[in-house]
Amino acid sequence: MIGKTQCAALAVILLCTACFNVFYRLNDGIVASWDEARHGVSALEMIESGNYLVNTYEGEPDYYNAKPVLSFYPVVAGFKLFGKTLLGLRFFSAVAFLLTAAAVALFALRYRGPTFALLAVGIFITSIRLITRHGARTGDADAVFVMLYALSLFSVLAPGRGFHRYLLAAFLAGLAFLSKSFHTAHLAVSLVLLFVADYGVHARAIGRGAVCAALAALPVGLWAYLRMGYDGTSFFEQMLYNDVVRRMSVVVEGHNGGLYYYFIKILQNFPVWLGGLALLLGVSLRCARPLAVKDLPGMFRVRGAVSRRLLLVTAVPFVMLTCSTSKLDWYMYPTFPFLSILLAEAGVCLAGRILRLRPAARPLLAVVLPVLCFIAQEAVTLRNIVLLAAERDRSQEIIRETAQRDPATPVYIFVEAKKNGLRQSLVMASKMYVRKVYLLPGGKKAHDAFSGGEKVLIYDQMQPPPSGT
Repeated sequence: MIGKTQCAALAVILLCTACFNVFYRLNDGIVASWDEARHGVSALEMIESGNYLVNTYEGEPDYYNAKPVLSFYPVVAGFKLFGKTLLGLRFFSAVAFLLTAAAVALFALRYRGPTFALLAVGIFITSIRLITRHGARTGDADAVFVMLYALSLFSVLAPGRGFHRYLLAAFLAGLAFLSKSFHTAHLAVSLVLLFVADYGVHARAIGRGAVCAALAALPVGLWAYLRMGYDGTSFFEQMLYNDVVRRMSVVVEGHNGGLYYYFIKILQNFPVWLGGLALLLGVSLRCARPLAVKDLPGMFRVRGAVSRRLLLVTAVPFVMLTCSTSKLDWYMYPTFPFLSILLAEAGVCLAGRILRLRPAARPLLAVVLPVLCFIAQEAVTLRNIVLLAAERDRSQEIIRETAQRDPATPVYIFVEAKKNGLRQSLVMASKMYVRKVYLLPGGKKAHDAFSGGEKVLIYDQMQPPPSGT
C-alpha cells in the first residue's frame, strides 16, 4: 500500500502531467482540415450572425457536418474567452478531457481505493490518440462527447437500486446526443442493458424506463422543435442519412477497416500499458507452472459485478462499431475511460496472483513496473504531442502572414489547388484575423484577372482531406 502523503504527491504529478499533455503548445500547429476546421468555421459564423441554433458553413446551413448544436458551443465559448485563436478553438476540448480524467479518478477511487485510482488515471491521461487526434487537443465534438458519454455511464456502473442515477444518466445521454447525434446509440444500448440487469423486465420497470427515455428526449426534443422551425425536417433527414444509413451500409470517404481494426487502434493507444500487462501475464503463467488447461478458465474469469458491467459497456460499442461498414478510430474513444479502469484492474489482479506465489516481488510489481510503464507511455504521448504542435502548412502560413499586414484593408487570396474546392482548414484560417480576408477559388487565372485591391496567389499542393464526422 502507498501512504496518504505518497498518494497525494502522485496525484499532483498526474494532474500536472494531464494539464501539460493537453495545454502544452495548444495554440501552435495548424488547423486540421477535418472536423476541427469545420467546427471552427461554424462557431465563428454563429458569433458573427448571432444565430446559435443553426450551424452554417460559408454562410449556408451545413448539411455535410450535420451535428446537433451543442457540439459547436464549446468552440463558441472558447472564441469568446480567448479570441479567434487556436487556443480558443481547442480550449474546452482540453477541459473536457481533464473532467473525464477526474470522473475516472472518482469512480476508480470509490471502486478500489486511492492506489488503484492513481493507476487508472495514469493509464487514461496517457491515451495517445485521444489526446492528439480528434480529441483533447483539437477543436471538434469528440472530447466533449466522450466526457458526457463517460459521465452518463459512470452514474450507473456501480450496481444498486437508486433510480435517480438512471435519471441523471438519461439526461446526460440526451446532452451527448446533442453533441454527436446518433453516435449515442452505443450509449443507449449500454444503458438499456444495465437498466435491465438492475430492474428486470416487468410493467413497473418498463414505466421507469419510459420516464428515463422521456428525460433523455427532453433536451433533444426542445432543440429539434426549435431547429425544425428553421428548415423543417431537412437537417434531420441528412443527419440520419449521414450518421446511420451511410456509415452502416457503405464505406464513407475511404474510412474502411477489417475485423481487427479497433483491436489495432486500442493497441496503438495503449501500447506500453498493454505490453506491461502482457509481461505480467507471462510472469504469472510462468510462476504458476505446471499449469493445467483446466486452470485457465479460473485464471481469466471476470469476478465482480462492476468488472462485468465495465466489460459490458466496453464490448457494446466495440461490437456495434466493428459491424459497421465505415470505421474511424475516434469512434472508439468513448470506451477509453472504461478501458483504462479495466486495464488497471487486470494489472492489479495479475500482480496479486504473482505476489501470492512470489511475495518478494512486491516492490517490483507495486512500484517499479507501473512507474516505468507510465514514463514510457508518457514519452510516446509527448512525442506525438510535439510532432502535432510542430506541423506546418505553408498555405495557412501565407494566409496568416498576409492577414497580419495592414488590417484596415481587405485582401483577396486566390487558391491554385490540385483538387477542386477549398480545403476546410484554409477557410478556417481565413476567418481568424481582424483583417478581412476573401478566400477565392480560380487559382492563377482568376488572380491575374482581378484588379479590385491587394491580391495574393497560393499554390496549395495539399489535397482536401475528407471530413470524418
